[in-house]
Amino acid sequence: MVRRYTVALLATTAVLTGCVSQANSEKMYEKASALTKVSSALEAAVYFDTPPDGLQDRALLEYATEYDPTLLEPFDDLTLKADYANRHGVVLVCDEQGHEALMQDLGCTAKLDEHFWQTADPERCEVDLNATSKCPTGSH
Repeated sequence: MVRRYTVALLATTAVLTGCVSQANSEKMYEKASALTKVSSALEAAVYFDTPPDGLQDRALLEYATEYDPTLLEPFDDLTLKADYANRHGVVLVCDEQGHEALMQDLGCTAKLDEHFWQTADPERCEVDLNATSKCPTGSH
């Protein structure tokens, strides 16, 4: 009798965990789609314009998306970090506390560059400007 309940409990837990995981994954893919729009806006802002000195993170993204501030709304419950080097931008999305990186995107690439939420080991919430080395070089 106890064995039957244990098996039923384990099966229910597995199903619920799978559903929660799938829901979380779906939310993350929605955020990933929104992130590519934000990183494209940042790329345009730093490639074709010169942001004021010292702008980083959310302030830099607000500058880049001033034409459409709603682009940042999907990230209101998360920490956004952003910076740029060699006229290419990188955006990092982290958990609400700003400890763990969830995803990273370069505006110079078509697809989301890093899906940190899918990795076993947590990534620190620090922008890696070396990531911009993946961007094409050329005359600006």
